[in-house]
Amino acid sequence: MPSKSYYKHMVFLVAFFALANVIPAQADTVIKVKSAQTTVPYTEYETFVLSALMQDIGLALSNEKKEGAVPDSKEADTLPLPPPAPLPQPSPEPEPKPAPRPTPEPEPEPKKDPWGFNKMRNDFQQEYSDTLSQWSENYQKVLADWAKSRQQYQLDEDKYLAATVDLSQLTSNSNDLSPLEKNADTQPLQKIASGDFHIIPYSLTIPIKNQLFRGTCAAFAGTRAVETVLHQNDGLRKYQIDLSEQHFYWLSKPNCMKFPCIAGKDQEGSNFDSGFIFSKKGNSAVSAFRQEQYCPYKPTVNKRNLTYTPLQNCTSAGQFKVNDFTQGLRISDVISELQRNKPIAAGFKLTQSFFKTTGLVKARDALNAKDANGKHAGGHAVLLVGYIKLPEKYWEDEGKYCAITANSWGTGYGKGGYACLSETWMQENTILLNKHSGRSVLSSLGSVIIL
Repeated sequence: MPSKSYYKHMVFLVAFFALANVIPAQADTVIKVKSAQTTVPYTEYETFVLSALMQDIGLALSNEKKEGAVPDSKEADTLPLPPPAPLPQPSPEPEPKPAPRPTPEPEPEPKKDPWGFNKMRNDFQQEYSDTLSQWSENYQKVLADWAKSRQQYQLDEDKYLAATVDLSQLTSNSNDLSPLEKNADTQPLQKIASGDFHIIPYSLTIPIKNQLFRGTCAAFAGTRAVETVLHQNDGLRKYQIDLSEQHFYWLSKPNCMKFPCIAGKDQEGSNFDSGFIFSKKGNSAVSAFRQEQYCPYKPTVNKRNLTYTPLQNCTSAGQFKVNDFTQGLRISDVISELQRNKPIAAGFKLTQSFFKTTGLVKARDALNAKDANGKHAGGHAVLLVGYIKLPEKYWEDEGKYCAITANSWGTGYGKGGYACLSETWMQENTILLNKHSGRSVLSSLGSVIIL
């Protein structure tokens, strides 16, 4: 006879699917990324991130983007009615006069605005001004919060450096990669002006997390990729699904599932591709992604058991699996994949400009004269979620665009936890799977299954 916990879990699943507006059938439900032609409004916080990144590049977010992103809680205004006619006033009795004096012709009255169009225009202009003022006020508060977080990040910077991992030793077999398109679509970049941008819908609304000082960056990048796909679903987004990095890290280290891995003997880092593959092909009872509340992240390193096998702190079954992803992309594929709203988990070697950035991570930065060497400084994994076309002054040294990246070092890094990696920086610091083909540690996620 099934246990009480089984029935509780089934009740939760029924409620979840009903609320998410997806009806579980015999086949699993596939959540896909939004079409490239889909236009969605930016949230206020997304405009804060974009504005901060663009300012560091020497660009400015338009007032229209700011004004359009502010939630309008007011009811829609209706067309004003014409003002009522004035009530007649009794005329006073005229005083007797010896003779009427000629009176000058009255000045013509200005044309009235019986329908209130002038007032409507003035009200609109005032509301527009008030909206931008409110946006600026909220923006300054967020910048102040980021500045406080940055102070802590700067104190911990060396610890983050020590927690980087040698991703080149953790990559999948390049012989197993599926073929890519011969010619990547670069048309989206050619058709836009400097300062124009694209972000995956709602990708900047997912909170920035902090891996602290464990070598779990790939798990954070992979988990956020899955969350980014789920957030593009209108029925699921309101639930702000928060998945478990602890579980993804365990999934991505199959050699440590049954028996603990030990620091010094085994690599602490992991590979997001391994997590994606095991999630897609493994037994759902084990490989389906758990939610954070049922499998919370442990911020401290257990040197005798890196993955905390057998995950005794994880309860409840998983509900999400990878359905479609592409391994081993080239840097030339980045624009086309992001334009298709596919988040890209990426591995790079690090430079000083990456650690110290206040937004744009440049290849030709004076900071890079000093290498970012450290005990494990082989690489770091992040998630690419959009791009900005750079001003022409950058093209020769940095390329024509930068890729917006979500990091996992808290909101003190970069701008609120985000940075923008220049095209040249990515080309020079990508970790290659195959030197001849240019295929790198770059994987895009196209769809997720709900069990």
